[in-house]
Amino acid sequence: MKRFFTFFLFLFTIHNGFSSGCGIANQPLGVADGTFESLAGVASDFTINGNVTGGGWTNSEGSADSWITPLPNLTQSQAAAGMNASPDGGIFAAVASSVVGIGGNIVGWKESFSSTITGLTIGKKYTLKFYLANA
Repeated sequence: MKRFFTFFLFLFTIHNGFSSGCGIANQPLGVADGTFESLAGVASDFTINGNVTGGGWTNSEGSADSWITPLPNLTQSQAAAGMNASPDGGIFAAVASSVVGIGGNIVGWKESFSSTITGLTIGKKYTLKFYLANA
């Protein structure tokens, strides 16, 4: 039996200019806070919290987590243990997924979060930049 586990950390925004930063948007993201700093009051430094609800973000499928860095080398379930801050700040959102293949069947769970982005123009090119870590 194989077990596959993925834990992704996100800090992102949409750019339509030439900035190389990921935390500051050149294009407003509606109400979404691309730095996740608005989650500072709920972000955890040890425990999975199932909370990215704030700053324009909501949990979609499952329950994504918000974390504040630096994280110790020991966290609940070793999730994101030892993670340092991104170049844009110390708060991040994290999602996880697990798939187990049994006799060709795939079962498991996954997490996601979302926001509605407004103010985009049809036909205009945008670049989405984000920091991603697999912990």
